[in-house]
Amino acid sequence: MNNIGRLLVRELRLFWLSYIGTMLFFALYSLVLSVTFEDAVAGETGASIIVDMVILLFGQILGLGITKFNLMNLFRTDPYTRKMRVIRRLPVRTSEIAIARVTMMLVMTAVNAVMLIVPAYLVMPGIRQAVTMTELCSLLIFIFLFGSVTGSFYVYMEIGHRARRYLEVSIVGVLLTLLAVYLLWLFDIQLTVSLLEQAREGYHPLLYILALVIAGLAVHLFLRIIIRRLDRRDYYS
Repeated sequence: MNNIGRLLVRELRLFWLSYIGTMLFFALYSLVLSVTFEDAVAGETGASIIVDMVILLFGQILGLGITKFNLMNLFRTDPYTRKMRVIRRLPVRTSEIAIARVTMMLVMTAVNAVMLIVPAYLVMPGIRQAVTMTELCSLLIFIFLFGSVTGSFYVYMEIGHRARRYLEVSIVGVLLTLLAVYLLWLFDIQLTVSLLEQAREGYHPLLYILALVIAGLAVHLFLRIIIRRLDRRDYYS
């Protein structure tokens, strides 16, 4: 097993309960959201805005995991820096640390995207009647790509900056997301429903390829920035 694999196994051993708890959280929230999701696909504007808000807010953090670090007062403690001090003592390259962290984020983004949407789809007959499996998979792909890009940014903040700055940026991110939701409502754009409708009409394969390429380039760019930040940041000052 290479160093990247060892880092992934170490991460799972330390935080497996947190990752399982995160999956259960999104699954339960999906069940809570199921009635609203059903109303949204039935054409109710208010429900569509709520679904858009949930997907845009939660989509950003699908791959991060709800760990004990998230529950701390990040203005008073800096758990991410303490974690990196330990990891940097290991005989591994900074590129391996970055790749392992981004890989875990991508895997959890894929898993939790399913947990956020599929339980609601399974328990609500109205959703299954209105949304085909192909359309559901199309929506999941775009949620995954969105979560991968935003998740890469938050991994950079987690690794490259102190916890206080991470929290401040997270708050700004929430406010910007709420502003985006307001603008969607203002211009009568129902994002989630529109994605499903476009999938029903049939996306051109090039659109999927273009979305994948853009997201892949963004994740790769963040990975390079994360590696550079790991090389330059002093975690012991």
